[in-house]
Amino acid sequence: MSGTKIDDGWGDYAHVMMLLNNGDEVILLTVDSSGTMRPHCYTHGLGWRPDLDTPLPGNWSGFTRLIATTSTIFGVKEDGNLYWYRPTWTVSPLVWSMAPNWGNQIGTGWDGLEQLVVGGLFEPALQYGPTLMGIDPTGSLRWYKYWGNGSGAGIDWDRNSGNVISGSW
Repeated sequence: MSGTKIDDGWGDYAHVMMLLNNGDEVILLTVDSSGTMRPHCYTHGLGWRPDLDTPLPGNWSGFTRLIATTSTIFGVKEDGNLYWYRPTWTVSPLVWSMAPNWGNQIGTGWDGLEQLVVGGLFEPALQYGPTLMGIDPTGSLRWYKYWGNGSGAGIDWDRNSGNVISGSW
């Protein structure tokens, strides 16, 4: 049933984002006040999986925003720089690994967006790449498409990235 309470205490986290949703199973990533990122896996009908709680590598403090797609985490730090992360994992036991270019800066000026959301997944064969949308200080909605693998190259962004797609947001 939609809207059913499944847990509490989530307001204690600095960041909460969804990494995976395959219908019956959802993996949420949380960052606590010490900068530790942990996965939380909820399976419909079974509840929370206690075996899936190994922290992701690194210190995740210092981010003003962390958002995730089904394959990528984007993080904005206080200086407005945008960083790229692609976690991969194996199960039983849970082991996180870092993709090449993990933590690379892929953009600047992202602190100027009042809101920032991301959707989609990275699937080059199907020509899918994450789409980010943000509201700039004038209230305009801007569109960004990322095709890269965290290299930091300007060509990783769609040439129309940053365009206004609507005003008065």
